[in-house]
Amino acid sequence: MNILIVDDEPRHLRGMAAMIREMRPDAQVATAKDGEAAVAIVRSGLPDVVLSDIQMPNMDGLAFLQLLEEEGLRTKVVMVSAYNLFEYAQTAIRHGAYDYLLKPVDAEKVEALLRRLEEQVAAETKERGESDSMKQRLRLASSAYRSRLLHLWLSGELPPDERTELEDWERLREADALVLTEFGPEDGECGHDYGSSFGRDAGCSSDGGFNSSPNPRHVPGCDPGSPGRDLDSTHGRNSSYNHASARDSDNLDGEQDERSFPLDTLTEQLSSAVAAFGEVCTFSLQVVPNQGMRLVTALRLGRPLSAKLEELRGALLALAERWRRRGIQASYGIGSITGGTANRQDGANIPGLYRQAQTALAYTFHAEWQGVASGEALDPPAESVFRLDGEQLFEALQEPTMAAAEAMCRGAFRELAAGGRADPKLMKDYASLTLIKIKSRTRDIVEQRIGSVLTQAAASELPACRSGEALVELLLRYLSEVHRSLAERKQGRSELAADHCLSWIQTHYREDVTLEMAAEQFHFNASYFSTLIKQRTGRSFSDHLTEARMRRAKELLAAGQLKIYEIAEQCGYRDTKYFTRMFKRQVGLSPENYKHMARPQAGKGDTP
Repeated sequence: MNILIVDDEPRHLRGMAAMIREMRPDAQVATAKDGEAAVAIVRSGLPDVVLSDIQMPNMDGLAFLQLLEEEGLRTKVVMVSAYNLFEYAQTAIRHGAYDYLLKPVDAEKVEALLRRLEEQVAAETKERGESDSMKQRLRLASSAYRSRLLHLWLSGELPPDERTELEDWERLREADALVLTEFGPEDGECGHDYGSSFGRDAGCSSDGGFNSSPNPRHVPGCDPGSPGRDLDSTHGRNSSYNHASARDSDNLDGEQDERSFPLDTLTEQLSSAVAAFGEVCTFSLQVVPNQGMRLVTALRLGRPLSAKLEELRGALLALAERWRRRGIQASYGIGSITGGTANRQDGANIPGLYRQAQTALAYTFHAEWQGVASGEALDPPAESVFRLDGEQLFEALQEPTMAAAEAMCRGAFRELAAGGRADPKLMKDYASLTLIKIKSRTRDIVEQRIGSVLTQAAASELPACRSGEALVELLLRYLSEVHRSLAERKQGRSELAADHCLSWIQTHYREDVTLEMAAEQFHFNASYFSTLIKQRTGRSFSDHLTEARMRRAKELLAAGQLKIYEIAEQCGYRDTKYFTRMFKRQVGLSPENYKHMARPQAGKGDTP
């Protein structure tokens, strides 16, 4: 494994390099002192893994990560920083960071990280090898090869020298609307390798390409049916424009066994359902990892779809409901030309329609679309707002039940969803970042196993969720694990004493309270009691006492009834000057300035 370490501090750079070389003597380890030097190394020879600091001169770690993303330089980047900030983790994950380590790094965590990286790199190397050996097989399987060409053409990636091989699809170039249909598992499933449910027993290879098996492909709940058709014969009657018959070839509501529906039957069903809107052509696409089987239906309308969009949605919803009753789940994304027919005949608009349909299909993640979304309805995108405070969530997780934490999460993600117009990837990112922040906040409080579970869920399980409901449910499931672990820690006498001490502070902050007094009150050694409170809450006894006093001071200043020295005494300070210094340090304003600022605000409600 080739590893690049990036850090502007020579001591940290040497230490990390030495640790990696000791743990993995066979690894090729290179070093760079900043992001610019690291980019040059990555461009010249792509390493398997990059361990990068964040704060560096010339180009910091986040800018380096963003540049790799923009240039398509795909390597696994682990951010290493001494700063445990939510914003850093958020930016790093958004630009594709593999993981996030805090300095000083722990040898056990580095070892665990290297093991995970080695397993993933080995799996990807194997997959690339299998992909290379499959290329020749794809060319031998003419129908699969044609499907690959068609997929590349839809994506706008077909090389010019291969376009002549699609001459018999010429009329497809005249389409001005595309419907992308995906067959998937039960609604809301997360973390499932959907490719394994489709086609690996139906003429599809594990790397997403078709093999040379002659059997037609089928969707979940579908029986192989009549053997002996390859892709061309299965979909040949849909490979050029025609008005599909209103008759359903194998009526889903008829006498046929409810578990026996080959893909060509569903293809005909789909073509028939949309034939009323124009000339149709339906064909299947390659299966790729984490995707269900997909069909593309091209419509030649000769006019904008806008006027008939709701009718088309209704027809697709009705078809989806019929399929659902037979255990077949389907979602649709619609891409259409919003005005005019420019470039329709030369096919220049097809990649744009396909991208629009792909985006719309992704938005069926939201329940609001009921499984049918259109690119036209998603324009313009919504402004997303996420209001879930990590510290407040942590406090809610310490309550006896999950009710408050659950309400906070559901409310925040409901607002973020913006009625189904928020980017699903953004929602998944925020869900992952929420777990990362809770992991960081509870790192020294809950058992280490919980932290590892949260990291794994944030990295792989949450991003694999197929619906917003499933995403929130999975997030709450892992937060419940944290809640359970926190509750278990409260059971011991020491933990309960720490909680009681916090309540005791709230009623005795006016007195000359000291740590020794509190420890004696609860029958503990002062040094041990100080450590206990720090471990239990993440803050010192003095921090909690000061917070209680400052909270009360702000209340009294806002009321405006007492003088500064009187407020100081009410809050446990016998020295007014010391109180003033402490207040300014904590709040950022002097008591007098805070008093003048707070009083007009408090009186606004009385002004007509």
